[in-house]
Order: sequence, then C-alpha cells, then structure tokens
Amino acid sequence: MMVAGLNTSKLIPRFISLCAIMLFALVAAPAVSQAVDTEQIKAQVGEMLIVRLPGQPDSGYKWRINTAESLGRDLVLVRELGWTYKEIRGSFTVQHVGILRYTVETKAPGKALLVFEYLRMVPEPPRGRRRMFEIDIAPAALSN
Repeated sequence: MMVAGLNTSKLIPRFISLCAIMLFALVAAPAVSQAVDTEQIKAQVGEMLIVRLPGQPDSGYKWRINTAESLGRDLVLVRELGWTYKEIRGSFTVQHVGILRYTVETKAPGKALLVFEYLRMVPEPPRGRRRMFEIDIAPAALSN
C-alpha cells in the first residue's frame, strides 16, 4: 500500500517491532534499573568490620538486611550502630547526608554474603538500591 509516496508494507512491521521493543523495555526496566553494588572483603576470625551505607532516613527509605538472600549469617554477628550525618552546603541549600553504620564481627571461617536493601517502609515495598558484601573469613592467625 502506498500513502503519500511511502511504502507502508515495510513500515508496519518496523512499527510493530519498535512497539514490542518498547514494551519489553518498560516491563524489564525495574529489574535493570535496580542498582547493586558488591564489595568483597577479606577478614580473619575475630575481626570487627564496619559497613557504611549512605542514605536519607527522613525521606522514608531505610536500609535493612535481607535475611532470605544473605548467606553464612551464622559466621558473622551483625549489629546496627546507627546514623551519622554530614552537612553539605551548596550555593543555595544545605543538605544532610546520612551514613548508616553496621558492625560485622567475624565468628568462624568461611564465606558470608550480606545483602542490604534500601527500601521505603510500606507493606509491599518496591525494590530499591542494594548493597552486597561478600566476606571471605580466614581462620585467626596464630601468634607465637
């Protein structure tokens, strides 16, 4: 079919393909856009580590450990220390950036994976940022 000098027999399949790609992009966007940072840490039994997670608790989002996805939790003891704040002055504003700190005490050799999620505290929270800490725990060094 010709419309104003255009061959629509080639345009229609291209239009349908473009619509399918856009629909796939919209459906896949939440999974793709979720930011995941992974930090690898080497430690020994008995070490105390500090994990720092940036955020703004006043915005309604909070960090929490995902116990279902974390592995080797029996190898570590995780405790929340609390928030510390840093003031950042811009040309017209003052912003308070928070850092949530956790201590991680290594108890036994092995590999632990701690998964933290930055979520809005509502009944069914949408997935937000994630931070993962892979901790490779070696036996304690022997002192002579």
